[in-house]
Parts: sequence; structure tokens; C-alpha cells
Amino acid sequence: MPWHKPMAFSHIDQGCSMIVRTTARHAASVCACVVLMLSAAGCQRQPTGTGAGTDKEIKLNVGDQVKGEITSGSRVNFSDGSRSALYAFELTENQAVAIEATGAFCGRLTLFSQASGEKRGTIDLVRSRVECDGDDSRRSNVVTLLSPARARYTLAVSGQNPSDYGPFTLSLKPVTIHQGDVLEPGADIHDMMAGERKTYQLRIKQSGRCQLDMRSSEFDAVLALEGNGISQKNDDGGEGTNARIATFLEPGTYRLKADSVEESRGDRAAGLYRIQVACNEVAIPTGTRLQDGGDLQLDAAPITGLLRNESAQYRFTLPTRALVTVDMKSGDFDAKLELTGPGIGLWDDDGGDSSDARIVTVLEPGTYTVTATKYKSDESGGLFTLGIATAPPPSPDRQRLYSGESRQASLVPGGKDRYGLSVAAAGRYVIDMTSRNLDSYLYLLRDGAVVEEDDDGGDSSNARLGVDLEPGDYEIVATGLGGGHGPYRIAVRAE
Repeated sequence: MPWHKPMAFSHIDQGCSMIVRTTARHAASVCACVVLMLSAAGCQRQPTGTGAGTDKEIKLNVGDQVKGEITSGSRVNFSDGSRSALYAFELTENQAVAIEATGAFCGRLTLFSQASGEKRGTIDLVRSRVECDGDDSRRSNVVTLLSPARARYTLAVSGQNPSDYGPFTLSLKPVTIHQGDVLEPGADIHDMMAGERKTYQLRIKQSGRCQLDMRSSEFDAVLALEGNGISQKNDDGGEGTNARIATFLEPGTYRLKADSVEESRGDRAAGLYRIQVACNEVAIPTGTRLQDGGDLQLDAAPITGLLRNESAQYRFTLPTRALVTVDMKSGDFDAKLELTGPGIGLWDDDGGDSSDARIVTVLEPGTYTVTATKYKSDESGGLFTLGIATAPPPSPDRQRLYSGESRQASLVPGGKDRYGLSVAAAGRYVIDMTSRNLDSYLYLLRDGAVVEEDDDGGDSSNARLGVDLEPGDYEIVATGLGGGHGPYRIAVRAE
């Protein structure tokens, strides 16, 4: 919950004086709990009306789990008609506990501290929380506390409206808070957020795939990791509103920051959180030369790469038209390939064996980019191999079409079929490419320059070019959008 500067107000009831400190923002929501606290402190209560309970607060010890119940005889919250039960417990300095109420309704947990000594009679509102987890049959609300000094606390378990009744289970569990700011692989710690982010040193001694989790039931967790060329931040990568970072880390010291979405909005989050660091070491074979980007050689032995973050990019140049096969293999993660270049944009996930990636396509001469990445963004990285093989294209470089002719053909994945077209007389010509298997795309070129192109000029996803042509030689390029492949029909006619 957001924390704000406390304000104080006093209550005098038949000679009993008490100061209750809360916040302007929360004063209205806890006014009835203040009345309950007056009673708990020994002040006389004014008559509460029919059905108001006279039950006293119940003493709890750390480690206890007790049964309770909200009934029509429980204490009345005058602001909204809900009812409450009171519990009291004591904590020593720096003692931490998790308080959980579970029942058929979503209860409100309101926690007060009671001062002693010179400030005796002063009550501070510590926390108030109404968010619950679970389904309609079992709702659970959790609030945590790290006591800054030895103190006595009172907990009000309340309904959120007058219709909230029924039994509940209340537990007061001890929590061990992490001491220090150093974390290593295998760490599983609990810590408290008190309105400000915390920073840890994460020490990695061996290269490996690491998953960092931050979980909290009291606020929206945020994790940030920095150092050694790494800069990653995550909000909801884990379950629900929990944070998760999965990445490949090399030996070194990193900064791991635990934060909350509430803090970024200007509010001050408070509550318990848990951080877990799990790493699987990856040993790089002796003599292996890693290539994490740059130029690839055609028809050479596959290179070995190490995927640390999101992706690694490579380039290759194709001198002539060819059938190209790009293979990416990894035993550490689910591989994904992307291939981009002149007139092409393809990707593949499981085209190879198991979870390996493979792209097979016909490419024109030019320079292309291969992006090696992970199919699942929340996976950590690891080792992979990448290779490119070429072969002659499966069809002639050019076939010839004549006006009034149609032809059946088939495209290989990512392929481009080329047809020569001779125009004897000036006029308007229509070129159609139709297919049930792919999204057709047509180009018309003269002297190597594109005269016209079309994607969906025909029916549905078929392509159609209607152009006025002068006598001469032209070239038609038939392809599939996004690397589509399969059978198609192409036709040319004069209008």
C-alpha cells in the first residue's frame, strides 16, 4: 500500500484519552477500526446498537494458526457496516512475520502498532490491505511486517461489506529476512520492501544460463539487471505480477535491483518479496572459437555462437541465384531463425530436427542478414551452431510467356519464378497470378527496373497487374508474400 506522512487526531471517551495516527488518505477507511482500537486499549465504548459484539482481542504468538469467524455479533465498522475481529501479538526488534487470513470471503487486514513508555496511548496505522488471491470458495489475503523495534501490534480482520460473514483461518508465520546485499547462483532469499528499491550484488563465477525471479503477493514486482554489457528490466515475466529475467551470464559482478511498479508511479510499495537465482553452468568445449556476429562463409563448416541476450546477427553475400539452406542447432534453447534481404523476409522455429531451426529458399544475388535468436523470449541463452549451404536453383532462371497464354507452376519456399515477356504491339495488358496455397505477389521489370508490382489486385489474395506497355522485352517475377510456396497459375492477356 502507499505510505504517506501520518496525521494525528485524538479521541476522548469518558475520561479516556488516546491519539490515533493515520494518514489523510486512509483516515476514512480506518475510522471504524479506530473505534475498535479504543476498546482494545481499555477505553469505554459507546453503545453500538443491536447485534454489536463485545468480544475482546485474541492473543497470538508467532507460529500460531487459529480459527476465527465473522458473525452478526462481531464488532461493527460504522463507516460501511462490515464487522471485525481483533487479534494482538508482540514482536521483537527486526523480527519479521507474514500474516495470512484465508476464508470464503475476501477479508480486509488492518494492522496497528501500540506505543509504550512516554508515548503510551498512541496508535499508529501500519498497514491496510484488501487484495486477495484464490477463487470464490477460498480467498487469501497476506500482509507482512518487519518490526523496527520491540512493539505490540493489533490486527483487525474485517469484511469489506456488511454481507461478508463466515469462518476464516489466521496464521502468524515467522519470516527470515536476508542480511547483506550479495547474491550468488542458488540464492533463495526473503526481504522487505519499505518504500524504496533495493540493490544487490550478483556474483557469477561460471558462464551459464540464469533465471532470476522476484515474487510478491503484496505489490507488483520489478527486476533490473545491469553490468558486463547486460541491461535488462522485467515487470510481469513471471507468474501474475511477478518479475523474471532469463539470460546468459558470464563470470563477473552484476547489479540486481528489486523494485515495484508502484514506486515508478510515485507511490511507496511495502511488503515481503522473494528472490531466487537459478543458474545452469555451460562449459565451452576446449578449442572452440566463438563467433557472436559478423560475416558467414557459404558452404563452410558451421560456426559456434553463444547467445547471451535476445539475438545475434550475421551477414552473407550470395554471388549468384541459388537454393540456400540455413541451419541453426542448439541443445540449450529452442532455436529460431530470421532471414532478411532483397525482397525477402522469412523465419523458422522447428524446421530442423527437434527444436532446431532451418530455412530453405531460393535467393537472388545480394547481401542477406541472418538473425539467430530464441523462440521463447523468457528462455535463457546458450551455445548454438549456424551454417549455410548452397545448391543450384531447382528451376531455370527464365521461362517465356506469351500474351493469351496461362501456365501452372509451383514455388519453393521463399522462391521467385521469372518469366520473359515480349510485347509486339503497344496496348494494355493484364497479368494474373492466382493460388489457393499462397498470397501471390507480382513484379514487372524492364531493363532490371521495377515498372509495376501488386499483391492483392485480384480476387482474395491473388495478384493482378493492369499496365499500359510499349513494344519491347519485359520480365515478370512471381513470388509468394512472406516466403509463401506451393502451386499457382500465371496468365497474360491483352485487353
